[in-house]
Amino acid sequence: MADVLVVEDNFSTRNNIVNLLEKSGYTVLSAENGLDALELIKYETPDLVISDIMMPRMDGMELFRSVNAEDREDYIPFIFLTAKTEISDYREGMLAGADDYITKPFKAKDLLRSVETRLKKKARLERKIEKFKSSITRNISHELRTPLVPIIGYSQMIKENYRQLDPKEILEMSERINSSGSWMLRLIEKFLLLVELEENGSQEEEEGSSSMKEAVETCVARIGSLTGRKKDFMPNIKDASVKVPSSQLERMIAELLENSTRFSNSGSAIEITSYSEGDYHIVTITDSGKGMTPDQIKYASSFLQHSREGMHRAGLGLGLAIVRKIAERNGVEICIESEPGMFTKVRLKLPLWLK
Repeated sequence: MADVLVVEDNFSTRNNIVNLLEKSGYTVLSAENGLDALELIKYETPDLVISDIMMPRMDGMELFRSVNAEDREDYIPFIFLTAKTEISDYREGMLAGADDYITKPFKAKDLLRSVETRLKKKARLERKIEKFKSSITRNISHELRTPLVPIIGYSQMIKENYRQLDPKEILEMSERINSSGSWMLRLIEKFLLLVELEENGSQEEEEGSSSMKEAVETCVARIGSLTGRKKDFMPNIKDASVKVPSSQLERMIAELLENSTRFSNSGSAIEITSYSEGDYHIVTITDSGKGMTPDQIKYASSFLQHSREGMHRAGLGLGLAIVRKIAERNGVEICIESEPGMFTKVRLKLPLWLK
């Protein structure tokens, strides 16, 4: 059974909760204030914490903030016990990310139901994360193999034939090694970002507005410089303030623009348009590249790639997976239309900042 930490300064209440949980099969630790609880957590991580709010030395809210401020791999659900007079503290706790609260005095069945519900939610989340990590492990070697091939190949050629090669040939090979190494670094950064988005996907972001025009201009300059295709971008943006943090908005647009440049020919136009419709702002990115089949669109987020005939395609699914994750956490709808050999059109429907 799960390990539960009970934090309550009232001896009688604490003992009653401990006895109730132990009779239900849980392993129980207890502390009479947040400071003692924090010390216990350093040595033994519980599966769940039940904490009073008002306590001496360190109250429940301070304990909650301290636990969540640490760089922890494991997620610890919190259930707050609160008196009716402490309802404002409850609201503060729920806004900060606490999982549940129970008003004192409470019924035993209500506490047990809440504990069971939170532990099941924790187990589901952990299974989801493990499944995601397994997917990352299966695909990372495949993704990194593409940039590794030229790095190993060209470095081996230089090593074995450096006496026969002229400086121009060595320079050209070195540039290809450098380019592939840079691409590998970006792939690794994308993998790390995706893992972070998956593990922290339920965390709420601070509200704020972003300028669509500024975000597109920033991404066009950045990706244009990175790929040498700035002249291919054709932006036609109607500016609007959207309800997405600027860093995440730019990340979505940058990933989509980078995909468009990788899977279309240099010199072909990449159109970026936007307009407002009701409470939303619509952004569309269209390229006339290789396109995707319906199955490739469906499985792109799982890193299944296009056919690689003559194309360097590592990272397509990874980039789209990042876009999907950011879209999910910000209430952004994403739609992909494509025809193999014709075009790919990605449409983002973003909530407008209406405050």
